[in-house]
Amino acid sequence: MAEKEKVKLKVCPDNWHDVVIETLFQAIKTERCFAAAIGLDMAAQQNNWGLSLITIDESYTKGHLRLLLPHLNSNDAPPEEFAVAPSYTYLKEILTRLRSLEIVTALAVDIPLGWPIWHGKFTDGWTAKAMAAPPAQLSKRDVFERRITDIELRKKIKSVLLAVGADKIGSAAYEWALCRDKLGMLIDACDVGFGLDGKPKVTLFETYPAGFVRLNFPEYVKYKSGERKTKKCPNPRSAKNIRRKLLNKVRQIYNFSDSGCESHIDQACKDSKSDAFDGFLSALTAWDYLRWQKYGDDSHATTTPKSLLRRNPTTDEINTIEKEGWILIRNSELKDVAAWQNTSES
Repeated sequence: MAEKEKVKLKVCPDNWHDVVIETLFQAIKTERCFAAAIGLDMAAQQNNWGLSLITIDESYTKGHLRLLLPHLNSNDAPPEEFAVAPSYTYLKEILTRLRSLEIVTALAVDIPLGWPIWHGKFTDGWTAKAMAAPPAQLSKRDVFERRITDIELRKKIKSVLLAVGADKIGSAAYEWALCRDKLGMLIDACDVGFGLDGKPKVTLFETYPAGFVRLNFPEYVKYKSGERKTKKCPNPRSAKNIRRKLLNKVRQIYNFSDSGCESHIDQACKDSKSDAFDGFLSALTAWDYLRWQKYGDDSHATTTPKSLLRRNPTTDEINTIEKEGWILIRNSELKDVAAWQNTSES
């Protein structure tokens, strides 16, 4: 396959559950996994999703990359005939089986979980025949288009986030709403940065892989587009090259095996479509989230409302955030949890 040729994706063959799901969960049962981190890079079309699953040990410090979709099967069929793409069905099957095994799971989704509150107020009050309110009462365009988390994270990462109301993001957010409805009671809780009561089996939260890279691996921020040749950058790197280097850097920080997924993560680095790679990065943030829930700030800091606002949010802000959603990303170096455990137990 030529380097620039895009993988043609089709829904998995009928025997996918037998070949992949059964093998996957047989390994999970055999190795006694204690937690699971799922990353989902959403898009308006299912064929453009990226889905990744990492299983984790009891201390939440060692992982195994089990699944990375879309991927290529290890056979001799033409790419357009055997590329495996994610779907509602596969995500639901994975969550169902993880729940049945009572494996604590974090699901990190790269899509807005809500719309800006002022967007809703504007559209609810608007009529085609008359303006909803005099100009002085209209919200500023920034808060009309973006949620509080978008505005605060933009300040932190010095990068412009697409408006939730934009067609591309809005359509994908709508697709997630359909997906969330189909998943039903498989998700126990959604965390918007205020923590959770009890011990939910499956927790959902919103993340942003490009923000994860910018905050924690800023030298690789061009992992999607590649670098352009300039005076300051006479030898630009391709997106493929940057993704490979980013993966190598990630391996130094996250202790995980990719046995069984080597060709899939290689393809995610190689292919110009970044969906699978973003799904993988989202799974890393789900792993971070599990560590954070277990060890708190003794593991690392994250972009909670308190962290980004640099103060406790007001009651009105809490209500708004619970409606709009919040982006959670690791925001500091991962600490040596094993060493911390030994210190705290001595």
